[in-house]
Amino acid sequence: MSSPITRLYKNLIRHLYKKAFPQEYQTTRYGVINIAGFGDNFKEYQLHTNMLEAVENLKQGLSDEDKQLIDNKHRHFVFLPLKNFYMGSDRYSYFLTEKEQAEKQKWLDTLPEIKKKYFFSGRYNPEVFFYHHGLKFLSSSVLSYIKNKSFVDCGAFHGDSCIIMNEYSPAHIFALELLPSAQEILYKNLTKNNINPDNISFINCGVSNTESKITIKDTKHMGTIAKTHNCNGISVPVKKLDTLFKDRKEKIGWIKMDIEGAAYEAIEGALDIIKKDKPLLTLAIYHTPKEFFAIKPLLEALNLGYTFMIRNLNPTTSNLETTLIGIPPIEE
Repeated sequence: MSSPITRLYKNLIRHLYKKAFPQEYQTTRYGVINIAGFGDNFKEYQLHTNMLEAVENLKQGLSDEDKQLIDNKHRHFVFLPLKNFYMGSDRYSYFLTEKEQAEKQKWLDTLPEIKKKYFFSGRYNPEVFFYHHGLKFLSSSVLSYIKNKSFVDCGAFHGDSCIIMNEYSPAHIFALELLPSAQEILYKNLTKNNINPDNISFINCGVSNTESKITIKDTKHMGTIAKTHNCNGISVPVKKLDTLFKDRKEKIGWIKMDIEGAAYEAIEGALDIIKKDKPLLTLAIYHTPKEFFAIKPLLEALNLGYTFMIRNLNPTTSNLETTLIGIPPIEE
C-alpha cells in the first residue's frame, strides 16, 4: 500500500496535468490532441501502471536499435514537460538524438525534390513522403510480397498515404476516413498526381472492434476532430475491418493505421484478416499507452510468425510518428 506522501504526490501531479489540458479532449501524453474518448496519456499511465515492466515486455524480440528507441521514448514520457511549460523553443527538439538530427537534415534537404515529384494540398509529412510509413526500411522480398494485393489506409485524410501506396503496385486501395469532408480533397489530390481514382475507394467510416456509430464535428482538419453529443453533429459508422472486408476477392497485403489512438481496438477488429491474409502492418502507436505497449503483444499472441520493428518516422520532432511495423513471414 502506498504511503500518504506518495498518494499526495500522485494526486498533485494528476491535478496539475488535468489543469494543463482542456477537459473536452483526451490528450495523449504531452500536448498532442487526440479524438475525445480514445485513451489516456502516458503521464497518467505512469501513475497506475508499472511502466518499466511494460517497457521491458515491449522490447522482447526486437533489435538493439529498436530497444534504444523505446528507452528514448520512455525518457520522453517521464521527463518531457507539460505543453504550457516554457522552454524557449520547440520542447521536443531537445530530445532528438544525433541520428535523428542527421535524418532531420536529410528530410529537409530532400523536401524540395519531394514537392516537385508529388502534388499535395496539405502538409508534406516525412512519415509519408520520406519514409513511406516505414516501407523504406523493408527488403525487396517484403515489397514483392504485398504487390498486386489490396491495401487498406485507415486514417486516409486527404490522400497523402494513398499517393505513396500507389507506388507499390496495389490491386486496389481502400481509403478509410472518419471525416466526410476529406473525400473531395482526397480525389483532387489523386487526380493531380495522375492516379486513376477508380483504383481507390473512399469509405467514410471509423474502425474499431465493434460495429457502431459516432457523432462528430467535421472541422475539416484531422487535428481538431471531436466527438459530440450535439444533434447538429454528423453521424459516421464505425466498422470492424473483418466485417467490412468479409467478402473480399483479393488478399489484403498492407494495412496502414494512423487513427489518433484507436489502433488497438481496430486491430482487434481485424484479427480474422491478419490470420488469413498475413498483411504487412504499419501502425502509428504514439498516441496512447495502449497503442504503444499492447498492440505488439496482441499480435505476437497469434503466433503467426510476424517479426517487428519500431521506428520514429518524423525526425523533426521527438514526439510523433512512432510506428510499429509488423512484417509477415515470407516464404523465399
